Amino acid sequence: MVASLAVLALAAYFFGLAGIGLRQFFTHDDLANLGRVQGDSIATVLRWNLLYFSPSYRPLGALFYRVFYEWFSLNPVPSRVFCFAMLAADLWIGYAVARNLTGSREAGALTVLLASYHVYFTPMYYNTGLCYDILCFFFYWAAFLYYIRIREQRDWPRWWQMAAISLLYIAALDAKEMAVTLPLIVILWELLFHPLWLEWSGIAKPGRRLATGALLAILTIPYVAGKLSGASIFASQAAYQPTVTAANYWRECAHLLDETLYLIDTIRPRQAVFVCVSLGAIAWLSRSAVLRFSWLVVMAGILPIAFIQPRGIVQAWVPALGFAIAAANVAVRVRERIFRRSPSSAVIGSQIALFAVLTILLVQIHLRHGARLMDTTEEDVTRSVVNQLREHHPPLPKGGKVLVVSDPFPDPFTLASSILICLYYHDPDLHVTRLNRGDPVPDPARQREYEWVVAFR
Repeated sequence: MVASLAVLALAAYFFGLAGIGLRQFFTHDDLANLGRVQGDSIATVLRWNLLYFSPSYRPLGALFYRVFYEWFSLNPVPSRVFCFAMLAADLWIGYAVARNLTGSREAGALTVLLASYHVYFTPMYYNTGLCYDILCFFFYWAAFLYYIRIREQRDWPRWWQMAAISLLYIAALDAKEMAVTLPLIVILWELLFHPLWLEWSGIAKPGRRLATGALLAILTIPYVAGKLSGASIFASQAAYQPTVTAANYWRECAHLLDETLYLIDTIRPRQAVFVCVSLGAIAWLSRSAVLRFSWLVVMAGILPIAFIQPRGIVQAWVPALGFAIAAANVAVRVRERIFRRSPSSAVIGSQIALFAVLTILLVQIHLRHGARLMDTTEEDVTRSVVNQLREHHPPLPKGGKVLVVSDPFPDPFTLASSILICLYYHDPDLHVTRLNRGDPVPDPARQREYEWVVAFR
């Protein structure tokens, strides 16, 4: 009964705060992602996923966009429903990981409560372009969960289980680059929860304990090589060029702490060093493998974004689980210590009270900062242009020419209307010319060179 009420409360909390995202339209990110795969067949995109080490851009997300475009065209509702279903799956995986690590259902439920909503996670609720992070989280922690469940049964992964873990890891890699830390996380879990000098019977063989992490690390090498190659989209984008320095790492830590605590440019890198080192010291002094591991998940998990242009906590969705598990575990242990000699009815009451108090506090904190919710102007503009296309869409020959005299898309999204027209007509070969603001409108003779001249409001 209590478990069912907890599930209902978590669902009400999550959908009450984030559910409005189900009604959102396509963003500029979505248009870019759809335009990138429109000319490729589903079979081609599937091949990118199998060749996970190729320089192709996040092929699992590309497959999602390609399939949903094939089935539903420019209807965003199915993709929004899918993203929320995957978010729910992420939270279920997060619960299962927390429960396995802590041995506590209560800690698992509090982990979901802490992780499920944050104002700075808002793009994940509104923007389908964050599907990469959502998918990466699921497959990353699913692979980890499958592995630790095998090990907690005092067993070693068989070859077919190693293959299943590897496939889950490859799916996470296909979703987003954040997954590259999984081999390290698996090895750290082994070292903390099953130290090499301990064994259920006799002396452990280090190679056997570290075999899965080593296999995943080997799979990572060609993946990283592909993403760093000149053919990768990242090679041409300055925002993704890493500069590996300690200063950049602590700068990113400071930025993530700012967002997590709802601060604005308050925490400086030196303060971030103090906070992170202090939390690490507390974790180690506590002698809690859960706290130590959670701290390492966060500190190691942000490495893929620590040396590029600053990213927010929404891009740290995968390692954010470590923070939620640590906080939930501390809350449960404190409650247990306070009520350790109480009757069972009082213990249950304290569990409900802790959950209720945290929920109320979190709702108040989130609503207080709700003004920072994502601006939906770009979705509204995209929706308006798509509606205009539905109202007036003359037949066009394949590869025809279209002149866009005006549209409501601001700079730098000058290609948005071109992409939308190609998507609407299911023709990536259309030649769409968009006049820049201030450009003179061609005379009637020039306009007759185009099959369609359109001015979007």
